Amino acid sequence: MRRSSAPSMKRSLGSTKAEAESADNRNNKKKVYIAPSVTEEKQHLNIDLPVTAIFKVVWGKISTRKHKTWEGDGLLEVSGRSATLRDDAGKVISSASGLKLDEVQEGIQMVVGSKEVEILERLESKPEPCATSSANVAMGNKNPRITSTALADFKSPKQTAKVFQSVLTDKMVEDRTLKESLNVDCANSQFKPIVSRTADGACDDQPVEPLIMKTLPLERRCQRDSNKELVVAEVQVPTSLTKHLRPHQREGVAFLYECVTGMRMMEPPGFGAILADEMGLGKTLQCIALMYTLLKTGPYGKPLARRVLIVTPSSLVDNWDQEITKWLRNERVFTFIVGPHKKLKLYAQSPHIPILIISYEMLAKQIDELESVKFDLMFCDEGHRLKNSDVKVFGVLSKIECLRRVIITGTPIQNDLQEFYSLINFVNPGVLGPYQDFKARYETPIVISQRPGVLLQSLELGIERLNELNAITGQFVLRRTQEVINRYLPEKHELVIFCHPSELQTELVRSALTLYEQSKRSPTITPLQLITILKKICNHPSLVSLAGNTDRESFQQQLVELLPSWQAMGPGDSAKLAIVESLLDDLLAKQEKVVIVSYYNKTLDMIADLCQHYNYKHCRLDGGTAGPDRSKIVTAFNSASSDIFILLLSAKAGGTGLNLIGASRLVLYDNDWNPANDLQAMSRVWRDGQRRPVFIYRLVTAFSIEERIFQRQISKTSLSGTVVDQKRNLNNLQFSDEELKDLFTFVDPRNVDDCLTHSLLECPCAGIGMAPETPETPTTLNEFDCLLQEPTIEASRYLVRPGGKQTKGRAKYALKMQELMRWEHHRAPVSESVLEQLGLSRCSDEVVFLFRNIVCTNK
Repeated sequence: MRRSSAPSMKRSLGSTKAEAESADNRNNKKKVYIAPSVTEEKQHLNIDLPVTAIFKVVWGKISTRKHKTWEGDGLLEVSGRSATLRDDAGKVISSASGLKLDEVQEGIQMVVGSKEVEILERLESKPEPCATSSANVAMGNKNPRITSTALADFKSPKQTAKVFQSVLTDKMVEDRTLKESLNVDCANSQFKPIVSRTADGACDDQPVEPLIMKTLPLERRCQRDSNKELVVAEVQVPTSLTKHLRPHQREGVAFLYECVTGMRMMEPPGFGAILADEMGLGKTLQCIALMYTLLKTGPYGKPLARRVLIVTPSSLVDNWDQEITKWLRNERVFTFIVGPHKKLKLYAQSPHIPILIISYEMLAKQIDELESVKFDLMFCDEGHRLKNSDVKVFGVLSKIECLRRVIITGTPIQNDLQEFYSLINFVNPGVLGPYQDFKARYETPIVISQRPGVLLQSLELGIERLNELNAITGQFVLRRTQEVINRYLPEKHELVIFCHPSELQTELVRSALTLYEQSKRSPTITPLQLITILKKICNHPSLVSLAGNTDRESFQQQLVELLPSWQAMGPGDSAKLAIVESLLDDLLAKQEKVVIVSYYNKTLDMIADLCQHYNYKHCRLDGGTAGPDRSKIVTAFNSASSDIFILLLSAKAGGTGLNLIGASRLVLYDNDWNPANDLQAMSRVWRDGQRRPVFIYRLVTAFSIEERIFQRQISKTSLSGTVVDQKRNLNNLQFSDEELKDLFTFVDPRNVDDCLTHSLLECPCAGIGMAPETPETPTTLNEFDCLLQEPTIEASRYLVRPGGKQTKGRAKYALKMQELMRWEHHRAPVSESVLEQLGLSRCSDEVVFLFRNIVCTNK
């Protein structure tokens, strides 16, 4: 068996002084050299000293390579100042003397005679005054030992091997005894259950049940077996990972295994999967568990995967490497990261490195280098990048010959069903036929059925086709919502704050729309350019002067002339910035950290100037941040000892994949047309490991283009919730095309006393903090919630929204943005107690309307 190991501190036994000097010149590392043993094995075994320790090791030839190749497993017996290396059968491989026991520690590399070893773990800790390990087991001793007295009775290597085989046998007996004492059903398990431990190291007394995969069915064996001698073997996820998996993650690993082995898609055959869990459910860990399991074994007892390709956005390359290191730290698994100084062609020359991590951008540039490498398993993180089959990266990845493909995305549907079709066609090509057939049979009827006022016949047809599509995709698409992990997370306050535009903002918007109407005969500005200007006005009027181009200089200049001097403008000219200013002052007193997210670098510059004005310690992560610096910034910000309490984050550069649990507050300063981008950005702080109550502030300028963008997000999210989450029974909020079509209508804030969104809801509530609709128990389950088993009482935590009494009148489970009729409605003036709780007590005049949802979790 060939294994690789990372470089580590090294000791040397059994090397000459000349060899030592030569090795020093090569490695430039200080080593301890001890003269080799000249004692015969027979004499060594007859030394009447107790065996002090036995270590589990991997061994191989002496090499100066940074990444070493090991030949097999073995045992290192340390007796007094002598060391003997044996293979896993007990046969002596090499020996040396002159060793100090305290030099032998887990993780170091050392030379024993003619072999080099790496210490994995210590099996024996102290000598025992008993003759054999069997005697120890018989007497109830949990740690059998071997003494030199016992070894002295066996003069030949064969006899000595029997002693070590006896140790292993006794160890198996001990493991079996432990299993029986813990009453754990571990039939056919090659790993003993381990006792889980809490963070402080105390025993939890609850053994970790082995995670055993489903056996390959007979139908699939008949299709795949070309060699009749192949024997189906049991596949079990290594215990080193199983002990970290939560219940939903265990189900996810089992689901993915069944997908990539072809058990879930028999006809037509399919070996791909889409892991579409919402953000924060541990999709990365589930994929690492699947990957390492297949690298170790497979349905026929042999590894199913030898080469694994992980394609990810460039911002997450280092994150994947860190996660693999975190979970497989002691498993001697290495990754190859393609970068400016590590070309892809070098990976083909590194057979001992099984995992390749590469960004989408780098893959498109170096795809030709992959022709010589065959991958057995492929992961595409943030896989919604493949939503368009016409983009280059989709074609590049489709050319790679890899049968088993897994897409990882929390947002499988972002805009329309065509994007969902592209993802499905990538993991399981042809399962839904050509796109035109898919559109005629599924997409058109489903979309029509989602429109307000649709005919009953069209509604019934849409539901029928929706069920049919879900039945197909449910075989290889796994979707769980955040309700799964709510009990592990603290309370969360979700807020949509509609801010009152300032007089300067109102005047600029009126002038911009008027100029646009006047220029329609001879256009000097496109609608898309106008949208960008209107969004900048919503962020702050001062940003308008920064957005001029020569082709629309006259239009831009007329707006700039309406602006006061730069020195005369301040936070009060934008209600959103005034809210941020007030919030930062409150959080500084509370000693809470905050993440402020924007899609525009100029907006981040403006907020950074505000931080500098008040001497707030802050850091920034955007598109200009170098890859190696990203993880350093995140680590420093998350550190409790750091005095940095503000992180300015670009949604485009860092809105996905980051874990920012050092902060308990997040402000989404502006919004995007794609609701998935906003949802991704807002999920950075409410994640596994968070300890404080979390507050998510979504700022929207009322009566503006931002509010209309928010309404369109609701419509898109309603479609996603219907197809992916199957929430058609939850009365998703829907707007008609007529209500959404006009982006450029000016609304004078002085003539309305409510936000446009609440008016569209036709909600009769008084806006005093009550939810107009009470959540009802859904009549059906999400089809992705219980794919591996029938719904049970235990699985009720996977319900979209289980019924029952609500805690203190609050929403107990996370509501989606399209379910605004179940959020709390607060009309201005908002209660002082509410604003004080949110840290906005100084912002009463800036708030027009406020939607709030509180997720209370059970600890």
